[in-house]
Amino acid sequence: MNKTTSPARLPALFLLVFLPILTALYVLLPTPPAPVPASAPLDQFSAERAFEHVKAIAQSPRPVGSAAHDAAREYILAQLTGLGLDPQVQDTLSVSTRGGRAARVQNIFARLEGQSEDGKAILLMGHYDSAASAPGASDDGSAVATLLETARALKASPQLQNDVIFLFPDGEELGLLGAKAFWDQHPWAAEVGLVLNFEARGHTGVVYTFETGFNNGWVMPEFVKAVPYPVASSLMGTVYHNMPNDTDFTIFRDAGLPGFNFGYISGAYAYHSPLDNIENLDLASLQHDGSYALSLTRHFGDLDLDRPSQPDAVYFGILWLGMIVYPGALAIPFAILAVLAVIGLIVFGLRRKRFSLKGIGLSFLTFLGIVAAAALAEWLVWQGVTLIHPQYKTMWLMALYNAPWYWWAFTALTIAIAAGLFALLRKKLSAGDLSVGAMLWWAILAALTSFTLPGVSYIFTWPLVFTLIGMAAAFAFENRPALKTAALGLTAIPAFALVAPTLLGVYNGLSMEMAVVPVILTALLSGLLFLHLDVIAALRHWLVPALSGLAALGCLIGGSLSAGFDANHPYPNAITYGLDAASGRAYWIGYDDPDTWTAQFLDGTSDKIQEFFPYSDRSYPKTAAPAATAEAAQITVLDDTLSGGGQRRLRLLVTAPPSAASVWVSIISDADPMGLWVSGEKMDDARYVEYWAPPAEGFEIILELDAAAGPVELVLVTSTPGLPEIPGFSFTPRPAEMMAAPSDLADVTLVSQRVLLP
Repeated sequence: MNKTTSPARLPALFLLVFLPILTALYVLLPTPPAPVPASAPLDQFSAERAFEHVKAIAQSPRPVGSAAHDAAREYILAQLTGLGLDPQVQDTLSVSTRGGRAARVQNIFARLEGQSEDGKAILLMGHYDSAASAPGASDDGSAVATLLETARALKASPQLQNDVIFLFPDGEELGLLGAKAFWDQHPWAAEVGLVLNFEARGHTGVVYTFETGFNNGWVMPEFVKAVPYPVASSLMGTVYHNMPNDTDFTIFRDAGLPGFNFGYISGAYAYHSPLDNIENLDLASLQHDGSYALSLTRHFGDLDLDRPSQPDAVYFGILWLGMIVYPGALAIPFAILAVLAVIGLIVFGLRRKRFSLKGIGLSFLTFLGIVAAAALAEWLVWQGVTLIHPQYKTMWLMALYNAPWYWWAFTALTIAIAAGLFALLRKKLSAGDLSVGAMLWWAILAALTSFTLPGVSYIFTWPLVFTLIGMAAAFAFENRPALKTAALGLTAIPAFALVAPTLLGVYNGLSMEMAVVPVILTALLSGLLFLHLDVIAALRHWLVPALSGLAALGCLIGGSLSAGFDANHPYPNAITYGLDAASGRAYWIGYDDPDTWTAQFLDGTSDKIQEFFPYSDRSYPKTAAPAATAEAAQITVLDDTLSGGGQRRLRLLVTAPPSAASVWVSIISDADPMGLWVSGEKMDDARYVEYWAPPAEGFEIILELDAAAGPVELVLVTSTPGLPEIPGFSFTPRPAEMMAAPSDLADVTLVSQRVLLP
């Protein structure tokens, strides 16, 4: 080894090895706790004991109205009764404020009484219905099991001060119908002081505390005291609050109740699909659910829950250090201090001739170009990947089975682009100028988020602060390479500790079409590592870009080689049979280009299917089919009156065939209806309603229109599970490498009936 270069090469080698290890530690090490065996003491939560409940209710899909749904309800009631509780069923109509859905729901609930005769109760919640195409072992059989095992452990423990309510809502998959009915109609809702809701969007992984109630300032410090395996951040909560997604927790959150929403999301390809089964459920994730449920119930069970709310906190976890919580009001002062520190460092560097204003300005602009180049490269590469593997474009893949190959590919590609452009720019600009240019963007983001999204601000503020400390230490130890390298390595830890798990969560939570979001975050992180790259350049200027580029290429090849489907990773597809009762014409309806199985139904032509979806202008694969014998829904006019104010009021009775899972009613009129009521409940959307598990006696609709609007047409569509038996027609079943898509439209029979009311 050359004696003049060895002092620089050793620090370079250290950082070259240290930074990837740091990444792997913070991405791979956060894991759920090990499952506790069934032999554990009775006052502990055991995933093995809880799993017996999952096996009992998740053998087949249990959508509202199905026999499996009824069996699950009876099982839960029996288990609660066996624990010495007095379970009740709330049987009532519920109408969704989101999506125009209605159903008669049957919520199950029971109360474990505490020592106090007044005060608020803790509500534990997990819905027991499943999606139509999924056995629902994770979503939400794991929650049902969590509540039952928690109730058993609490019964074996000293009595708490507060009451505990166990609620198993119905109809979550139809639009939070059960939770809404409980909140709107049941007197116990007014007694709730804290809500714990359990969900799942995958089948494995850590359980994220991905949402809290608004004004969580007093509950988050208590959360930290109670939970043995916390995985939570205010970034997740802030992002989730600004997404269109909902769970049963939404009903209580919007009502102002404090609480926590839990869910695991790894293996999202199983979501709402046949793969959400007992074989795929990770018992470690179930144990993690239980660790939250039991520890938080015990902790808050002895606290006064009738407290005034406090403004939201900023909170996040760091592996090995635990949770950090501080008031959201401090986000702005912390960000201001970070910005002032950047300014102070710039002034210091300019005076010491370490920076130049021109260099900082150019670096500020070019760093934006680095981020944009990474985002563009990701988009171009993904377009190429989907060109090679068009099966990735199917609308039914909730997530790719081989998604991790592409996560790592895009991460490595981003690092290659950032490091490569840094090496080019380094010929003209100093490492200090390039670092400060990047940090200015971090300072801007820290300031902006502290004012607008304080829960997100920590992800920009604290990595920036420690990077500034690292740069100051690097200047101080400029002539002592070992100390300089140690300082750079240590001060990089907070950035990796906060950003790396966030990247994993974002990749898990978003589809590959949205991979540009974590790519941008990775590119931003690279700007905090420019001094590290400058040290590593002592080995070779192009070493990091080359190694990262090769890693990206290798991961893309790995993704390509694992792009196929098999019995363990089946391809999802869907066929719908549609019969237009008015014309007698029938169709096979698809949703993607024909594949090797759907091609037996579809001939490649497409058309609108407004016979069944009258408000949709989209074209679907659609091929004429033999007519089957199938019943349509019927409508009876009970009353048709005209008010003095020029309003026409129609009272209608809708009856569906006994086999129907749902009936959809669309109102077609020259003018929008003025109001729509279903069994006395007003709908937000006056043009459309889906009624699931319709009663045999039918249900009433009241429709108000402008009398001058003219005739009104009603399109009634019944949906029945399964494709019909057609004499003289047969089809081959799906091969093992395919499965029914995660949709209410997969393998169902639709019968459309049009009724014109003059």
